[in-house]
Amino acid sequence: MALPEKQKLFVFIFITVTVLIVIPNTLSVSVETSVTTTMCLSTTTVAGGNGQGSGQNQLDEPVDLAIDNNQNIYIADWENNRIQKWSVGSDTGITVFPPDDFSLSSPSALFLGLNNNLYIAENANYRVLKWTVGTTAVTTVAGGNGNGDAPNQLSTCDGIFVDNSGNIYVSDTGNHRVMKWVPNSPRGLIVAGGNGQGSSLNQLSWPAGIFVTFDGSIYIADADNHRIIRWSQGSDGGQLVGGGNGAGSDLNQLGYPSSVLVDFYGNVYVSDYSNHRIMKYIPDATSGIIIAGTGVPGNGSNQLNYPYTIKFDLNNNLYVTDRYNHRVQKFSSCRNVHIPSGIYTFPDSVQGI
Repeated sequence: MALPEKQKLFVFIFITVTVLIVIPNTLSVSVETSVTTTMCLSTTTVAGGNGQGSGQNQLDEPVDLAIDNNQNIYIADWENNRIQKWSVGSDTGITVFPPDDFSLSSPSALFLGLNNNLYIAENANYRVLKWTVGTTAVTTVAGGNGNGDAPNQLSTCDGIFVDNSGNIYVSDTGNHRVMKWVPNSPRGLIVAGGNGQGSSLNQLSWPAGIFVTFDGSIYIADADNHRIIRWSQGSDGGQLVGGGNGAGSDLNQLGYPSSVLVDFYGNVYVSDYSNHRIMKYIPDATSGIIIAGTGVPGNGSNQLNYPYTIKFDLNNNLYVTDRYNHRVQKFSSCRNVHIPSGIYTFPDSVQGI
């Protein structure tokens, strides 16, 4: 892996008249109306980036990641059928799963829970595994009874979330529903969707990433409906949070969103998969703000090529599985900044803070 490259400053400005201005490099800009901007001051490649392949310094379509308290990264290396661990500052990874006597096929989602338990969605076997990191202890904790829609079955799975009580939420993608498996239960409960594939607010269409807040609300990247849905605990339908205006690249649209996060303030972050960008929605907003990527596919340090999953570390750095660039990108110092009216000159490069 090349030495971290210092990212040129890009400022994304969203004005009340819904005009997006992208200002790169060294420019003097006259801002006639005060604006709120989101800045990502540095970008580095922290895993992969050495071409598509199976070498220990390579990845092949990374689709999810998990970050431990020491900022080590665990990566679902989809086409290589393995979980890779990349330590901080390392230019190569190590294969930590599966064990020698275990077969893993199409790992599609990860979640690092309490007690160093890593949960792995295994798409080809329609199940979720729990592996205690550093051991050979592997158990099936959801599904594993073939492809189907019975309460003890899963179809393909593109997202998992585990709460502090050990409840496992599974985005049962092929069944267009979200399931909840309480600890040690042989079957799950439908907690969102399950009313057939569709676009009504009580339906889902190929749900992908999910995020569960402390009050039990489930945020769902409803991929084929090009929207983010919030499903409150016990509700029989969802509420629209972002997108929902058809597939597109306008700021009120999404294209096959694949991952969703929610921060302490209620801001919602979305991996806008086919638009090659990461979006942020402040509470009650009808349009989003681009915080990473340019909206154009590419392999530049500021570009993404079908970003699949997003995660934050403890320092609020944003990590993105950049699927078809076969790498993981780290966006540092992403924050909202209010800029009053005036004339501004943006520097050629900015040190991350």
